[in-house]
Amino acid sequence: MCFTLLVVFLSLNAAPTPDLPCGSTNCPIDRLPKIGSIDTRSCSAKYRLGTDVPGQWFFAREASVDGIFYRIGTDKSGRVKRISTDDKCFRSPEGVVIGTTLFRLRRRFPKLEVRTEGGWAHFMTLPSGWNAGFRGSSAKGSDLTGAERVRYFFLR
Repeated sequence: MCFTLLVVFLSLNAAPTPDLPCGSTNCPIDRLPKIGSIDTRSCSAKYRLGTDVPGQWFFAREASVDGIFYRIGTDKSGRVKRISTDDKCFRSPEGVVIGTTLFRLRRRFPKLEVRTEGGWAHFMTLPSGWNAGFRGSSAKGSDLTGAERVRYFFLR
């Protein structure tokens, strides 16, 4: 009985994320390509990915590794420049997930700072090299509150 009530309580308090992929089977590959390598295993997509430089774009590719959906940005030669995910099943090597609060990240990694790239993002670079991204950068990183939540991850 107590277990059932706990499960019901937790499910009622879970944040809905219906538009995030999970358990993806889109273009499955065995591992992600490395930044700087030529990607020949992921699948081409019919859109482009923006960069942190206004007016520049990456060619978009998609892949799933272990059921987690990733977007891979390459230059025209196929060299990997960026990998990103907003898949709710993704867990960084440090255990950070979509929805982790900035407060928890600051508490766990007190020496890490939020970086801001104007017009694009607020993010924190984790020890693994993955960047935990927050909302867009219309304000200074110092204006973010501890309640701000991780929305996506990226490597570059």
